[in-house]
Amino acid sequence: MKDTALYEHLLGLKTPWSAKNVDLSLADQCVVVEVILKKGQVRADPTDVTKRAHINGWTERQWRHLDTCQFETIFKARVPQLKYSDGTVEELTVPWAERYSRITTLMTGCRKRSAPQIAPSPAPAKDLRF
Repeated sequence: MKDTALYEHLLGLKTPWSAKNVDLSLADQCVVVEVILKKGQVRADPTDVTKRAHINGWTERQWRHLDTCQFETIFKARVPQLKYSDGTVEELTVPWAERYSRITTLMTGCRKRSAPQIAPSPAPAKDLRF
């Protein structure tokens, strides 16, 4: 299995999203996964399928993910800003994180499950790099 396919599976990426590149830094103990959106995708307002949108711009974003073999894992992507026919503009919600979040949904779940156990002492929190 290729490294990009592995991270697509770990993050649950489906078309039109895919992992383009995986960069492993042994010195920094970090894995950076570049996620891309396939070109030419038509977008529509999810609440009104007759309302079309076009890409108005792009925002560089990154999200902290669960560690990979004790390496800090970061997902990076250019996320499109959508402009609808009525003039409203919004950033596309990515499938791996909540809107405006800086951590993935899986990381959020891990933090919530771990919080009661790590509250009395800061040492485990440091080990988990929260």
